[in-house]
Amino acid sequence: MLAWGMSWALDLWEALGVAWHPPRLGWQAPLREFEPRSEEEAVLWVACSSPIPVEYNDRVRWNIRRFVDGEREVFRVWLRRSRRYLGVIREVLRNEGLPEDLAYLAMVESGFNPRAYSRAHAVGIWQLMRDTARRYGLRVDWWVDERRDPLRSSQAAARFLKDLYREFGDWRLAIAAYNCGPGRLRRAIRRTGTRDFWRLRLPRETSEYVPRFMAALTISKFPEFFGFQGVNYEAPLRFEEVEVEGAMDLRVAARLIGCSYAELKALNPALRRGYIPPYRYSLRVPEGAAGRFLRAYAQLPSRERVRWSRHRVRRGDTLWDLARAYGTSVR
Repeated sequence: MLAWGMSWALDLWEALGVAWHPPRLGWQAPLREFEPRSEEEAVLWVACSSPIPVEYNDRVRWNIRRFVDGEREVFRVWLRRSRRYLGVIREVLRNEGLPEDLAYLAMVESGFNPRAYSRAHAVGIWQLMRDTARRYGLRVDWWVDERRDPLRSSQAAARFLKDLYREFGDWRLAIAAYNCGPGRLRRAIRRTGTRDFWRLRLPRETSEYVPRFMAALTISKFPEFFGFQGVNYEAPLRFEEVEVEGAMDLRVAARLIGCSYAELKALNPALRRGYIPPYRYSLRVPEGAAGRFLRAYAQLPSRERVRWSRHRVRRGDTLWDLARAYGTSVR
């Protein structure tokens, strides 16, 4: 069986058009397009082309079937969102010297949803906890939550992943630690006496997290093979940044730019209140709009930058009623 497996693998590697580079201890990218003939070939292609160890076992197989059959429409939404953020995330990972395929961790974390919020209070496409976010330089205050910012949160997540890999020396372990925390993984290694991820006794969510990532990565490389034809991908994220001093209503900023409030809000998901905060802030604007905004901003009187509403509290008013009336939350 082993001889057959090695022979089959070598035949496939030749078909993939890859070459072994001993000094790099890895496989170079396929030299031409590859169309897998089976699910197993698709996984092996990913294993050959990615510096992250990817395996084909019962747990990976089960997660592939889960995405393809049980959660098909959910995964289609994830694929649709993916193209909006993958370019930004890959560039961050590349700048940090990390494997670009780690971008697909954001897929299993949140489905590339910058406004994702978990029961454990993790936020954003990388599902960062508040303490972790602040430790890696993100601002989280009343006005701004940079965990929702795809660029800034990716920079923080990349540094976190780099630290985890530096400690554990194996991407499967680093990815597991990202999910359950490095302390819990250290205890599992001590308790089990092994660094083999597949033999560790971990929380069920973490045990499924790594094979779930491998499955999502594989399907995302070959969506059509796995039956995801005709995905209506979102356009890649494009923007310019302008420096703004002091508070400003985002609706006023949208009017100066000539775009919709919804478009500007989507470019700035870190803004929690619909306002630019009362300190120096880098505002994202549509590509090509920076000059137009800055010219209009310079001519706008400061008193017109913020629109306030005054509400006289009456008997029977509740925080919930007021929040609903003014489009905000009680938090």
